[in-house]
Amino acid sequence: MTDKETILKTFVDNFVLKDKRERCFLELINPKKRNKFIDRLNHKWDTVLNMNYLVQIDKTKDNINDIQNLLNFKDSDICYVISNYSDYDDKYLPFNAVFNEIYSRGLGSILINKTADTLFLDTEQELGGADRFIGKRN
Repeated sequence: MTDKETILKTFVDNFVLKDKRERCFLELINPKKRNKFIDRLNHKWDTVLNMNYLVQIDKTKDNINDIQNLLNFKDSDICYVISNYSDYDDKYLPFNAVFNEIYSRGLGSILINKTADTLFLDTEQELGGADRFIGKRN
C-alpha cells in the first residue's frame, strides 16, 4: 500500500460507519469517484461518518487557535486533506498552510493527521455557521 492508501484505509477504519467503509475507501482512492464521497461532506456527513467519534465544536471555541489546541496540531504538522476545494484536495499540507484556506470558506473539508486518528471536519455553511467537528480515536 502507498502512504495515501494507508492513511485513507486508517481514516475509513477509524471514522466511517462499518457498513460504508468499503464503498467509501473505493470512492476516495479512485479519482473518478472521489467527488461522491466529498459531496457528502456538504449534506450527508452523518450518514457515512461514525458520529460516535466526532464531537461538534462549541461555538465559543470555533476559532483557529481553539480548534488547533483541541486537535493538538502544531503549525507545521502535516495533514492529509479531503476537500471540496481542488487546490487542497488529496494533498499533504502543513496545518497552518491549509487550515486558514478551508476554515469557514463554505464547503466541506476534512484535515487528517498523519496517523489518521485525529481529524477536523468543516461542513458546508448553509444558514448560519457551518457545523464543525473534531474526531479522535485512540
